[in-house]
Amino acid sequence: MKQLLILLVFLALAFSCAKEEDSESSSSGYNYAGPGSNWSANISGSSFTIKEADANLEITGSVETLSSGFKKLTVTSASGTGAPSAGAQAYGLDVPGTVFLLKPLEANSEIIPMVASGNCPTSTLSLNWIVTKMDSDADADSPTQDALGTASFTGSTGTLPFQYSLTGATVGTNVSLGSFTCSNGKATVSDAEMYLTQAGGAIVRTGYSTPNDETDDGIILAMPGVSVSSGDADGNYAGLVFTSGDTYPVKATVSGSTVAVQQIDPDTGNNAGSISDTVNIASFNSPNTGFVAGSLQSDSNKKVMCNVNTNVNSSGKSIIFCSGMDSTGGANDTLFAVLLISK
Repeated sequence: MKQLLILLVFLALAFSCAKEEDSESSSSGYNYAGPGSNWSANISGSSFTIKEADANLEITGSVETLSSGFKKLTVTSASGTGAPSAGAQAYGLDVPGTVFLLKPLEANSEIIPMVASGNCPTSTLSLNWIVTKMDSDADADSPTQDALGTASFTGSTGTLPFQYSLTGATVGTNVSLGSFTCSNGKATVSDAEMYLTQAGGAIVRTGYSTPNDETDDGIILAMPGVSVSSGDADGNYAGLVFTSGDTYPVKATVSGSTVAVQQIDPDTGNNAGSISDTVNIASFNSPNTGFVAGSLQSDSNKKVMCNVNTNVNSSGKSIIFCSGMDSTGGANDTLFAVLLISK
């Protein structure tokens, strides 16, 4: 991956106001922003507005919360390039005022992750980050490919104390991040863009210098690192799995040292499709606080790393972000990601 991790200094900013009261009132709902094509969303009660700046796209419609844990978005009107028809539907997951994950309207398209719109605070803090989408030329199976790690921030400078591969190998230590600038909750440096939030989440998109070439994108998600033990995150989850080819709605059950994932029909919550596997957790707080290390039950050679955060932003919700090897043994092995939010 390119030297994009220097941008993680911006991630540290995202959490300095995580305990502040939301600036959005219940009447105006929650605003979110995310990378890819400059997406923004407002979710307010039973209605939504989603915009995409590059295509001048604006979509409005209704929101219904399903028993599966998903939000069902139904279009009432849309304008702009590639606008969907009235009646088209999509599915989303959220921790209100913190993070919103959208399964797009188009078939065979990737997750659009968004975080609550924020400002550019300053503070001294630490956080965990994990890569959920790598550049197309990256090798997820390589012990020298950075895929997760820690970041720390003090004043106007920061460091990456640790960078790790999916195998758990240490790739780098004490990497200097240098200085930074930020405006209105968004930063753009070199070939990357950063979306910040005051409510406990952050996203970096790389490949920004070639915005129409999404195969060159990398997506990094981050949250504060907190100690986790077996049983802390037990419960039922709704989530999304995305691979290099498609996005799948799933349910998951976390129990002790296992995370069982099954593809579902988001409308009914019933099992549907072939995506089904279990992550067997081998160690907690490994390779650092807040991470768990494991492998797929179907193939123990396919390593998986997850970042676990319980009671995110005092919401009572747990969030689990995992990245794992989609294949092993090739020069450009791909990554899969699992994004789970407790029900």
